[in-house]
Amino acid sequence: DARGAVARRYWDVAWEPGLEIGDDEALAEVERRLTESVRLRLMSDVPLGALLSGGVDSSLVVALASRLVPRPVQTFSVGFDAPGPYSELPFARMVAERFGTEHRELVVGAADVERELPRLAWHQDEPVSEPAAIPTFLVARLARETVTVVLTGEGGDELFAGYPKYAFDPLARRLAALPGPLRALLLDQVVDRLPFRFRKLQVVGRSARFRDEAERLAAWFAGFAGAERRRLLSPALRGHDGLAAAAFARALAETRARRPLDRMLDVDRRLWLPDDLLMKMDKMSMAASIEARVPLLDHPLVEWAARLPARFKVRGGEGKTLLKRLARRLLPREVVDRPKVGFTVPLAPWFRGPLRELLADTLLSRTALARGYFDEAVLRGYVTDHLAGRRDRSRELWTLLTLELWHRAYVDRVPRPAVPYAPPPRANPSPAGD
Repeated sequence: DARGAVARRYWDVAWEPGLEIGDDEALAEVERRLTESVRLRLMSDVPLGALLSGGVDSSLVVALASRLVPRPVQTFSVGFDAPGPYSELPFARMVAERFGTEHRELVVGAADVERELPRLAWHQDEPVSEPAAIPTFLVARLARETVTVVLTGEGGDELFAGYPKYAFDPLARRLAALPGPLRALLLDQVVDRLPFRFRKLQVVGRSARFRDEAERLAAWFAGFAGAERRRLLSPALRGHDGLAAAAFARALAETRARRPLDRMLDVDRRLWLPDDLLMKMDKMSMAASIEARVPLLDHPLVEWAARLPARFKVRGGEGKTLLKRLARRLLPREVVDRPKVGFTVPLAPWFRGPLRELLADTLLSRTALARGYFDEAVLRGYVTDHLAGRRDRSRELWTLLTLELWHRAYVDRVPRPAVPYAPPPRANPSPAGD
């Protein structure tokens, strides 16, 4: 401002010194800290419930909330109308039954995505490539029928290393250290040619192409990375290719974490959480006129988790080991001991099926191609690869689809005039928030 004041960070996470703590003590402490965090976020003078995905994090929040309130917690879940291991509704129901919640759920199909996508591209304000935004909005709208506050499970993966990439990154680093020709041969001729169902291994291979730490971390979640990204960009944009990993390089320069796992976690805390997951939850819940609270990101819990030894996060190829140990005490074993699905929208089958026309007609439209952002032949090849089932390009194509829809909402249209805000009616009274 005019007085020369500058913005300063007032809080950060200290990763060192590491905690000297035994397994049983750590288990008791994480339960105590998480219970207190849930208790604080149950304070409300309006009806309150919880979004229950069926995964470990949201299920733990529901388990602890059920201990703390005298009446059944209201829970809300969303699943997907698609073949394969996409819907976690059966696991959410197990948790709801275990804790006697007042449970409601909905099933989202491709038609819901096609109907809601343009409107939610507007609600997100910026081109965010997060497929889970649509089901998040729909389940928040369901919850808003009876409550005005919900607890959610975001943050557990970033605190306790729940994503598969945290366990696989040592492998990616070893592959990245191979001599260039050998690494290229292995990745180009073996990993990239694997069948459609080996998407996760292909993601590992893509990250393993980069010895540079910032590029490798960017590649884990990026729609496009490295040479693949450069091929897609038009000649006018290729000169800006280095910006893709610049945010990761800045975060790595700022972090005080030293161990590779801690550095990954801290970068995700600085970038992935605020710029994707939390923004998605905040904007989609607000679009449904509901407040979302995140117990797992209570700052004393974050500070404590950062200093935990690595064995409480990744052990033997399994992530989130401490939180899963707590979950095995409180939740049905079927909920904990299963492959991680996450809140995965079934884009791969939908893009090859009911959303095929939406995808092709939008990305390959005259309007989209005329922007001059992408090499048309490469873009058409990516679309064809996915539609023919040669490679799962769903995440990449979703990124491009949401970018185009954002342009249509904010660049192509004349800005809409502001309208007076009309608050929604108060939710019906519910015992769950008492």
